[in-house]
Order: sequence, then structure tokens, then C-alpha cells
Amino acid sequence: KLQQEMEGWVVGLRLVAIVLQQFDDPDEFLMGLQGGIQETQEYLVQEVIKKLPAVLREWLLRSSILDRFSAPLCDAVCSVSGEIESAGYDGSKFIKVLNDGNLFVIQLDTHGEWFRYHHLFQALLKRELSRQLAADQVTELHMQAANWFETQGMIDEAIQHALETGAANRAAEIVERHWRTEINKDRWYTARKWLDMLPVGPWQHRKDLLLAEVWQAMCQQQFIRLPVLIEELESSEGDEATDPQFSRDMNLFHGLIEYWQGNSRNSLDYLEHSITDVSDQPGVMDGWIALYYGLALCMDGKPVVASKTINDLIHGVGVSAHYHSQLVGALVFIHLLSGELTEARSQTQRLAMLSHECH
Repeated sequence: KLQQEMEGWVVGLRLVAIVLQQFDDPDEFLMGLQGGIQETQEYLVQEVIKKLPAVLREWLLRSSILDRFSAPLCDAVCSVSGEIESAGYDGSKFIKVLNDGNLFVIQLDTHGEWFRYHHLFQALLKRELSRQLAADQVTELHMQAANWFETQGMIDEAIQHALETGAANRAAEIVERHWRTEINKDRWYTARKWLDMLPVGPWQHRKDLLLAEVWQAMCQQQFIRLPVLIEELESSEGDEATDPQFSRDMNLFHGLIEYWQGNSRNSLDYLEHSITDVSDQPGVMDGWIALYYGLALCMDGKPVVASKTINDLIHGVGVSAHYHSQLVGALVFIHLLSGELTEARSQTQRLAMLSHECH
């Protein structure tokens, strides 16, 4: 709060200083200012903007939708019809002009790559933008920003800009494209944050988002939530054939429920289908399948088979660090359930060393 208030004070003083340079009689200008603080600030911004070259004015207003910006991002959002070269303007030149003109920008990193506007100046620019562009044009700017952030893997900001368009289904589609990657890297909390960013609405009942919710419950050991979520997932509309992993995941979830109900044979029936569909680049999600398949084998009185199965998977090709750690974790539990405490301790030590590779 203090930072925002102080920036407002600084921006106000500098706006006055910039505008006063344009008048022969500064005192007369200051005496002629009327209205409240907001009206005065907006008037001063308009005075500054209208003296700028047209292309700079255009880029300044368009970039105001960005809470932070870089040269490539400005190229994506601010260029008119993508004709950057023909206009003789690009993101790098734009940022240089902002810095050289002392136009209320703050450098955010030591490399001079990312910048932001003073908060008050940004707010004033955004209000001016809304007066000069139609709502659908501002929406298009946000979609260009969302697309750029998504291609750069900056999903939080991609979702935020998609939500600014007023179409939450677009933000939902971004979440759908990326939540699985995060969970496979043991960052379920990131996927959780993205799901929580979506406002309440019908898009939350889309099949892929419901699937993400089931995986969230799985990763957080909230097994009591699984039956209700799975029932909603199975009754939701959608074509699971478009997601080859859907059947694998459903077999895992049903096998998990049967396991915790003590039905080892039923659990194995599901999990045997699931474990045959381990992906070519297995991650945490595949690790959950292997873990519960091994535990179900132990429950069914087959700890030797469980241990051999997991060890065979460990020696498979292309085992990632996260997947590897879960397989070793499965061995820990298998040896504990079998009363083989020395082996369990050995695998625990192995797991501790693997944890450094995962983080």
C-alpha cells in the first residue's frame, strides 16, 4: 500500500514537471488546474501523451495492459497487424525510448529484460486506452498477451490475461493444456493454483478439468473425495477417446478405491490395465500407478512379484528422476509390509539421495 501511494506521489510530481516544460507561464498553468486529484492526474497524462509521436503513443497505451513487459512481449502485443519492421519500431526501441524519456518505467531485473510502469501511471494509461479503443480491441490485446505468455511457459500470466478477456473458457483451455505436465513433475500445487484462478462456472465441469481435480485429490491423499469426483467425471460430457491417458487414469482411480476398501483382487484387475499403459516418458502420475500396483500385489500375498515388478520398471529405459523416486518409494513400502526392515532402510537411503535430483 505504501509503495503504491508513494509511486502515486512521485508520478504526480513528474507528470507536472514534464507538462510544465511545455508552457511559457507555468504559474498560470498550475493556477488553472481544476478538479480533484484523479481528474488532474488524467489531464496531465493526456497532456504528456498527446505530445508524443503517434507510434510511441500507440505502443504506450497498448502496453498498459501488461503488469510487466519485455521487448519480445511488446512486439507481440503492441505491433499493429504485426508490421513491426515497416513501422520502423520494435520492442527494443520502444523500451529504449521509455528509458531515455524517463517515462515512468522501473527495471525489474539486472539484465534489463523486464520492466513495469509505475502503478499509478499504468492505471492512468489503462483508463486512456479504454477511451481510445473499443472493448473488443482491448480484448484482442489481452489474447495476444495470453498467447505469448503461454508459448513462453509463463502460464500464470497467460491465465490472467485470458480471464481479462471475459471468457473464462479460454483460461480453462490453457489450464487443460498444462496441468498434467505440472503434476508429472510433482508440482501439483501449481496445478491447484491454476484451477483456483478460474471463477466458478460451467467450465469447471469440463472433463479434463474434472480429471485434474481427481489428480489433485490423489496427490494430496484426499482419498475420501475420490468416489464423488469420479462419479461426476464419468457422468460429464466429453470424448475420452481424445485423451489416450483417460482410460489409464480411470483404471488407477478405481483400483485405488478398491485397494483402500481391502479388495486386493478387484484392485489388481484395474491396476493391471493401468500399468500396461505407462507413458513413454513416465513421471509422477505413472509413479502413482506403480506404487499402488506394488501395494495391491502385497495385499494379495505376492510381495516377491511386487518387488520384481518395481525393480524391472526401475531398470527400464528413460526413467525420470521423479518417476524413479516413486518407484524406489514403492520398494520401501513393499519391504516394510513384508517385514524386511534392513532392505526398507537401504531403499530409504537410496530415496534420500534421489530427492536431490528431483529438486
